[in-house]
Amino acid sequence: MGITPTRVVLHRQEDASGEEAWIFEVNLPDPEPQSGTWPVQALNEFARAARDKALDVSVSWPWHIVFFPEHEEEQADEDQIRLPDV
Repeated sequence: MGITPTRVVLHRQEDASGEEAWIFEVNLPDPEPQSGTWPVQALNEFARAARDKALDVSVSWPWHIVFFPEHEEEQADEDQIRLPDV
């Protein structure tokens, strides 16, 4: 498949539309630093495999796949802005 997940968790939660949905949370090996992400073809292959698994275990629609790197970089909180001293 090109990418081997390091962790897969399936759970239910409310999606962006407010509807209960199944969520596949997939941790993948960190992408190559030059590209910053994984190859699209590999992600598409994994999405098809996840769809097949959902059908095999009778997971009802809707369901979504969310990809995460194995090691997340610390990012600045987008909801915070550092203001100069007044």
